[in-house]
Amino acid sequence: MFPISLYDEPARRGASGTILPDIYEEVSTDTLCLYDAKTGPTELSHSRMELFSRGMAKTKPGVRYIFIMEVRTGPAGER
Repeated sequence: MFPISLYDEPARRGASGTILPDIYEEVSTDTLCLYDAKTGPTELSHSRMELFSRGMAKTKPGVRYIFIMEVRTGPAGER
């Protein structure tokens, strides 16, 4: 996995101003699915989804559709 820069410069893993998606899948040349694994009580926020989508759009310029999904580990309904 690679870090996504929130700015215009290239991203380095662990650098300030970067986020790191857990898993992504290129479904087709213009569609990407990004999975954000959650193990604690926090939920995937709209602002974080926007950061992911903007960052992936810069990293993968041919992608037109980005689906971002929160993935929970553990029994259903447990938070």
